[in-house]
Amino acid sequence: MLYIAPFYLSKTLRSTPLSNRNDPVVIKARARAVGLTCLACAAISILVLVNKGGSTPYQILRSFGLYPVHIVDVLRCLLLVAILFVGPLFEFGIVEGNWRRWFSPRYAKEAVWDDWQGLRNIVIGPASEELVFRSLAISLFLLAKVHKLLLPFY
Repeated sequence: MLYIAPFYLSKTLRSTPLSNRNDPVVIKARARAVGLTCLACAAISILVLVNKGGSTPYQILRSFGLYPVHIVDVLRCLLLVAILFVGPLFEFGIVEGNWRRWFSPRYAKEAVWDDWQGLRNIVIGPASEELVFRSLAISLFLLAKVHKLLLPFY
């Protein structure tokens, strides 16, 4: 709830006919709001894990999935993401004929780093969602002893 609250509470972050969600000013404001809410969610989760679960810093990093890093888990995650996006990638690359652009370093730079929409869609959005909904939420579910069958992808 805290993650999406700024989008509903702030008039600056809402999409309206006058303010387009793809406007770089709106994207920057939303990125700041998401960054602050991620920090707030992380702080709240750490406080709960320490006060209610007696977790050590190592246990917190481990429950967030940040340390230690297991290469097999990273590769499985990348495979799942690749499977998730195979449809849109096929449509964009093969059906629309843009596959040659994928091999151009200039295209990758322009698509992600020079464009606020690309940065939002490829970096900020996925990273913040994974942090809040995967790392923080699952660590709190485990502390609450929610049955593992109820946790997706655990």
